Amino acid sequence: MKSTLLILSLFFQSIGWAQNDRSSEKYNGFEIYLVDNYVANKYAVLDLPEAEHRKLIRKKSRKKNLNKYWSKMPDSICAVMDMEESSLEQKPFLTFEDIKFYDKKSQSIVLTNSGLEKIKNLKANLNGVPCVIIAKENKILPLFIRPSYSSFLKGRYFITLKNTGGFSDNVLQYKISNELNIIFSGCGMDLRESDFFLNNLILME
Repeated sequence: MKSTLLILSLFFQSIGWAQNDRSSEKYNGFEIYLVDNYVANKYAVLDLPEAEHRKLIRKKSRKKNLNKYWSKMPDSICAVMDMEESSLEQKPFLTFEDIKFYDKKSQSIVLTNSGLEKIKNLKANLNGVPCVIIAKENKILPLFIRPSYSSFLKGRYFITLKNTGGFSDNVLQYKISNELNIIFSGCGMDLRESDFFLNNLILME
């Protein structure tokens, strides 16, 4: 009898754990807007002159755990794009119809065929193309979309596109999947894990 109760208890606990596991969740209900007028955050460390930035890195790299230091940096310093001051284009670059969902586990945006075509035709920019994820009329995440041959790391969140080396109508052609992985540079709190980010999205059943 006791063994039966133990098995049932473990069974219901496993169901509870599965229900509380948010890593496999998928979300939609958001669009991506390109930035029309980019304004940098004047407090951002990454916007300091190169020599000053390198000096800061050398100084902080003496610490035992540099990643731990970067994770505690305030958003006022880590946020490279000033989302309040930067203005967006009037129409979204990637609409609800272009986006299937955001996969929390892989931290990737999965596109429809129409979304994939838009990404393929996006003009290359070494500095990265600044954009913002909008959900429920809120600016919830700044992004930079950059080609793989670019060594610039301007923002905290970026998507790297692999190119085929070919051009069509002066537009660099990209060889990519329909899954865009959002990479976090590691400065400050990861907004992708925040309640503000996830609660503005629509959880898919």
